[in-house]
Amino acid sequence: MHRPVRFLGLTAAVLFAGVLGLASGYAAANGGRAQTQVEHTCSALDKKFIRTASLNMSSVGAVGREYLGGTLAAEDVLAEVERATAALKRIQPTDPALSRARLVMSAMLREYGGAIDAHANEGDPGSYMFRAYGLANFAHDLLVGAEPHLRKRGCDVSGLL
Repeated sequence: MHRPVRFLGLTAAVLFAGVLGLASGYAAANGGRAQTQVEHTCSALDKKFIRTASLNMSSVGAVGREYLGGTLAAEDVLAEVERATAALKRIQPTDPALSRARLVMSAMLREYGGAIDAHANEGDPGSYMFRAYGLANFAHDLLVGAEPHLRKRGCDVSGLL
């Protein structure tokens, strides 16, 4: 039982240290297209999404750490994951990179929730965390690629990196 807890704890720590950091090759290549072909925006919805995503990722990370420390039940973490996913889905950013990151981050949260559920039920959280890591890296790379363009327009995504 200790090994899965350590694995999940290490994975969760790296995930949320790097979640908020998400697939470099794709962002650098921008899906095979030149970066100049993407028209970035920085609307009020974009700014709201950035704030909401940053707060919710931090919140999920905090409750995940509490769960791994034994001070919070899995049900509480799963409720927070569900709340965070719903909050992300409610906001429709206008920027294409933020819109894609929103979808990827929502999927990442679902996988993280699956890992918590599997761990709580003495299952193997490994495959869920593997997918959550991959999605986190992908979202990070999307945001890294868009960051200079969004910054020029007044949007700061550094809290998500």
